[in-house]
Amino acid sequence: MGFSFSLAAGNYTTNDTNYLAGVTYSFYIGTAPSSATLANAPSDLVATVGDGQVSIAFTAPTDDGGAAITDYEYQLDSGNWTSAGKTTTPVVITGLTNGSAYSIKLRAVNSAGKGAESAAVYSATVASAPSDLVATVGNGQVSIAFTAPSNTGGADISDYEYELDDSCTWTSAGT
Repeated sequence: MGFSFSLAAGNYTTNDTNYLAGVTYSFYIGTAPSSATLANAPSDLVATVGDGQVSIAFTAPTDDGGAAITDYEYQLDSGNWTSAGKTTTPVVITGLTNGSAYSIKLRAVNSAGKGAESAAVYSATVASAPSDLVATVGNGQVSIAFTAPSNTGGADISDYEYELDDSCTWTSAGT
């Protein structure tokens, strides 16, 4: 004879009188396995570069595996996975080296484990500043010679800009 039943978590006592003296009874208590599965990969990754950091905006997985996303992890250049410590977009990765390019992947974590990894997004960091600036004043104009940045941030420099008198307005000088 056997029977089974489900109980919510808590403390229980029984006053069942159907037990026979001299008979050993066994009771087993366990947990049901989780029905959660691994989450799909985040998608639509977009990298926005900052000074020594990159912000990765993304779309959350279309399938969270039936369990809440508890973390996102990122991977730089096929290295170790690191917790982003958050469950929302964007993920901001700091401590990067200006002048370097990175390959970045994301994955979601839920109670079932670490989900599928995203396709890589490639990010270049901010170029270093031009150096050795020499200004030559002429008739109503100024000419500035400089040495191009030694670190391009991992990408070609597409433009140079200048600012006059701390105006906070930057104007394109071209390449």
